[in-house]
Amino acid sequence: MKITTRVAEFDWISALIAAPFAVVLWWLFSSAIDRESPVTYIQSRAVEPAVRAGEQETIEFTIDRKRTCRVVSIYRYIRDRFGVDHAVANYTVAPNPREGFNVFDRLITVPDGVPAGPAAYYIKIAYACNIIHELGWPIVVHSPEARFTVLPSLEKSSQLGATASIGLERLRGRSGALVCLFRPE
Repeated sequence: MKITTRVAEFDWISALIAAPFAVVLWWLFSSAIDRESPVTYIQSRAVEPAVRAGEQETIEFTIDRKRTCRVVSIYRYIRDRFGVDHAVANYTVAPNPREGFNVFDRLITVPDGVPAGPAAYYIKIAYACNIIHELGWPIVVHSPEARFTVLPSLEKSSQLGATASIGLERLRGRSGALVCLFRPE
């Protein structure tokens, strides 16, 4: 069978109808398997080793941006020593860094409800780089934790000292011995 006979016998109409569907299916498939993160966090660190609740902390990020995608959502949290996440409502916003390696700072305010002790700041960002991501399956990127210490507030420290003194005096008066109470860290 000659090639010209094969070409003449081929069902060109069916092929022309099927071709657009094949292109759309390939596009959807390639969009679904596109899970590469647009940003890789290399490092994050707290500039100040210790701050009080209600004060500001500077967080330095080092990233590698491979591509620019739309940000669907951003969650910023401080995880306290008990593992409780506190939402960070006050922070600075700057334009998105350009593609490639970047180092930039974000200034955050430590929420008042964060107890004294070790803490870590982290963010979770959801990106939409194509239609599949837009329809509900975004790429979620977590930053490394920036660790620092939350110091007790000055107001609470003085109140705790006065309460402890009164409590010790009451205990001493009852038993005649000094009893020390330790709070687990």
